[in-house]
Amino acid sequence: MRTKAVFLFFLLFLFLTGCGNPVAPDKVELLKIDSMTLEDATIVQTYTEAEHINSIMRAIETATKINGILDVVSPEYCLKLYYPTKQTTTYFLWLGRDDN
Repeated sequence: MRTKAVFLFFLLFLFLTGCGNPVAPDKVELLKIDSMTLEDATIVQTYTEAEHINSIMRAIETATKINGILDVVSPEYCLKLYYPTKQTTTYFLWLGRDDN
């Protein structure tokens, strides 16, 4: 009976911690990509203020994903998100130009 209670408590703990809000990044770097490798990219801007990071996160969350296989060129920019948990997430950006 005790093993069953511990197991249920463990499952409840996993459920509650897994369903919480994700941790926001504490630093975001915008890199300009001049070649095919990310190692040659140069940092254009570093954001550490919560207001800027929240704006970037809103843009990522509301972006429209383009489905399918695309024949595209190398990305122009890269966003690297650094989390307090030492994890990173990378987004590649194709901004193009506005012909209007």
